[in-house]
Amino acid sequence: MTWIRPLTTIGTILGAVVIVFGLVVFVSGGALSGLLIAVAIAIVGPGEDLLQAWVRRRAPTTEIGEIHATIVDRATSIAFLVLLGWVVAIASRQGL
Repeated sequence: MTWIRPLTTIGTILGAVVIVFGLVVFVSGGALSGLLIAVAIAIVGPGEDLLQAWVRRRAPTTEIGEIHATIVDRATSIAFLVLLGWVVAIASRQGL
């Protein structure tokens, strides 16, 4: 048995739980940090997967598709870190 499928399933479930919880926290209490975390997880999870599949399909060659998929990976990582940095800044101003 390979560990890839169970780990992927666990990651997907946990990502969905964090996204939903972050949105609930934002909607119910207005906590911007909940929204930022939900968006960050959505970007590096399903957003990245969709974008990578899209650039691979549109690429004229497999090699170019992989280069573009790597660019998507790096860009989504940067977006994730910017959003989490924003959350840290919010938390530091609130004394958390």
